[in-house]
Amino acid sequence: MKEKSIKDSAKAKEFVEKIFKVIEEAKLPQDLENIMEMFHPNNIMSESKYPKITFSIDKKELEELSDFSLKGDNIESLKNNIQNNTLAKLLYALVWKNGDLVKLKHIIKGIKNVDQVEDDKNDGLVFYQFGKYLTNQNNEPIVDQHVLRAFAISDRMRKSDRINSSISEWQKMETINKSNKFLIKDYKEWLKVLPINNGTAENYTNEIDKILFALGKTIKHKPNSNK
Repeated sequence: MKEKSIKDSAKAKEFVEKIFKVIEEAKLPQDLENIMEMFHPNNIMSESKYPKITFSIDKKELEELSDFSLKGDNIESLKNNIQNNTLAKLLYALVWKNGDLVKLKHIIKGIKNVDQVEDDKNDGLVFYQFGKYLTNQNNEPIVDQHVLRAFAISDRMRKSDRINSSISEWQKMETINKSNKFLIKDYKEWLKVLPINNGTAENYTNEIDKILFALGKTIKHKPNSNK
């Protein structure tokens, strides 16, 4: 029976290693698809809610946005570019209503800085990395708390002197900040050497992101909470 939640740290570690072993042995796309069968349906990212993004955005497109300064944080100025586009206005209105306009700033910076390996960005890291992903360059992955929680608990990071917290502490992790942003870099380095991603014309980063999302959600444990 597929477990919806694994709270025990020893069992969580065991399950993480099981999944990572299969990922690292995968040679065909079907091998990755089969892994998804190991998770409870509630922990799998909904394809209807999060369909695959099939477009990309590059720095040149941002530069073409008139009246918008990439050097500033004045996201409000974006509305000057959408007056003749009904769909853009609807999406802007949705982002505004959810109070997420500030998150666009981080996405834009990620697109702009896609070629930077090292940077001093310490906030909005999930959206910043999402911006890099949207460029469709350098095989940039999508990251979130679930993906990085699973990665932090794996042996790939347990052997690092940067991992000082216990497994149970990583199970509680809910935010990505400057204290744990090193996980993003190390995760990207791990993806590069995977047999299924290495030396192939097609990149399977997106599929692996989905696997680790489900894995990290399965092992998340916040005591005194139903989450």
